[in-house]
Amino acid sequence: MNSITLTGKLCKGSELKFSGNNTAFFKGSIACWDGWKKELEFFDFVVFGKSAERIADWSFDGCRLEISGKLDTNKWEDNSGMKRVSYSVNVREFDIVKEMPNKGDVVDDGRPDNTDIPENPSEEEDIPF
Repeated sequence: MNSITLTGKLCKGSELKFSGNNTAFFKGSIACWDGWKKELEFFDFVVFGKSAERIADWSFDGCRLEISGKLDTNKWEDNSGMKRVSYSVNVREFDIVKEMPNKGDVVDDGRPDNTDIPENPSEEEDIPF
């Protein structure tokens, strides 16, 4: 089975286009952090149809995105005769992932501005799950 799932940040330059028969497609790249190598890796992807229009409406440069689909291999020969290969993900499903706040970040907890915060929060609030 050819299946891949990636989570990363949407790179600049992603765009919605329409083919000759008016089918929508969204082409972009996703930057994924490889903690093992301690570097970013970039993956091209394409989304077709109504999903392409939805991802174009809801995503923005730098948003966290999870994509799942099929890995496609594109082979060609360049002008100098060199054989080339590129890979892209043909996306079947996607989700825009809400990022978890970092420790110390100010988070809107829904309370009105002048609501007092208790001085001694219970110890249970420190549980990370």
